[in-house]
Amino acid sequence: MVVGASTALVASSGGSAQAPPPRLLQMVDARACGAPAPVRAGGVVTISPDGDGRADCAALRLRLERASTVELVVRRGKPRPGVVHLARRAAAEGLVTVVWAPPATTEARTYVTHISSGPSRARVSLEGPVIRVQGSSARFGRESHAPGDVAILHVDTPARSALLELVDVATDQAVAGPRRVRSGRVGVRVGHWRPGVYVARLLGPDAVFASAPLIVRASPRSRPRVAVVLPTSTWQAYNFTDADGDGEGDTWYASRRRESARLGRPYMGDGLPPFFRRYDLPFLRWLGSRGHEADVLGDVDLDRVADAATLARRYDLLVFPGHHEYVTAHELELIEGFRDRGGNLAFLSADALHWRIERHGDVLRRKEQWRAATHPRPEAAIVGVQYRASDDGTHRGAYVVRRIRCAPWLFAGTGLVRGSRFGWSGVEISATTASSPAGTCVVAEIRSLLGPGRSAQMTYYETAAGARVFAAGSFCFVNRTRVVSRLLDNLWARLARP
Repeated sequence: MVVGASTALVASSGGSAQAPPPRLLQMVDARACGAPAPVRAGGVVTISPDGDGRADCAALRLRLERASTVELVVRRGKPRPGVVHLARRAAAEGLVTVVWAPPATTEARTYVTHISSGPSRARVSLEGPVIRVQGSSARFGRESHAPGDVAILHVDTPARSALLELVDVATDQAVAGPRRVRSGRVGVRVGHWRPGVYVARLLGPDAVFASAPLIVRASPRSRPRVAVVLPTSTWQAYNFTDADGDGEGDTWYASRRRESARLGRPYMGDGLPPFFRRYDLPFLRWLGSRGHEADVLGDVDLDRVADAATLARRYDLLVFPGHHEYVTAHELELIEGFRDRGGNLAFLSADALHWRIERHGDVLRRKEQWRAATHPRPEAAIVGVQYRASDDGTHRGAYVVRRIRCAPWLFAGTGLVRGSRFGWSGVEISATTASSPAGTCVVAEIRSLLGPGRSAQMTYYETAAGARVFAAGSFCFVNRTRVVSRLLDNLWARLARP
């Protein structure tokens, strides 16, 4: 897709010759239009194409040895990689300035540039600078806080100021603000709000133009017996924000050359974690609508619990509502040890506990699949199912009830019987394996959703220690339909008690 933009090529001197073939000699410098000085070699040109006459475009100065055709290509990386601008024009020998002036609607992110010169049979190319189209962003220095804490919000906006408000995502109600803030560090005092996810919103004249999520934990003195664990490590793994300015998102999903992802980055786009609205938010809103009390944790919070015995003293049930793909060894041991002590688990999405990661300061490193480790620990041995396949959401389908007798309480009041269809789920799917605990029961499945034998399986099992473990086996299980809401009611009633 080509984003509308204009490119000006201005030659400072003329001249032509027959030989040698024309070629591009070098990049001289680059700067934001109107900037008094160019960026240093290897630096990032930052522009804000908002039409205010300041840094609305990027100017790249080149030196040509011979008159030639010069081509400028501007590309964006993942997600949605592709060329966003292409311009080609004849230019004379000498200094040539190439200007990329994108429209104000251009997505705020980094772009890589490529410049070439000469005929196709003798073309000479070079990589141009990375250009950052600046937008407004916000991020909290820490992913979670307790009531009474002062959370530090890092605000970056080209606007002179903005209005800031804090909103409870479960109810969409403001709990603080609005107040006027500027770019920089902003202190946000966490009130005695119920545990949950809150969003700092930066408001402009017409709409929200930046957001940042904040997890609010329960106070230790009033900690509920249920904890909702949000997949904050997976959120950042799927975050394509390019904070280091190399033109690629700071995650292993952006390039095969890297096996790390950076924490502490603002989320690309509207500032909310990838797929948060689809995977996490529906359960948080269901929880709020029912008035259930639950602590809310991020991966780091769970990782800081000393041992499984401590975790079991605090909670009776751990709920994993979203895409909980990446966990540290300590997290996995805590979850398994919690289960082994009779703690209940509910996995409401597919692809849980799939990869081992290590956390080094603000860097996550992806190491290996748990099932393929030197000492294998397949996720099905805890979850009941494990990742089977994905098709990026192309296919979804309805669950079909298979067995009711192994969990009759789950279907109570739903009207569902064997063979009944409900829901509309898919995207990624998980299924039982030989590693699934003995007695794991497939209560419903979306048969052959992603091809023969590739079914999403909803399962339930119990252990001799009294643990009860439920797994949805697909994404988008939680929705607002009456049947699914009743299934969640039944699940909560059964698992949220010792």
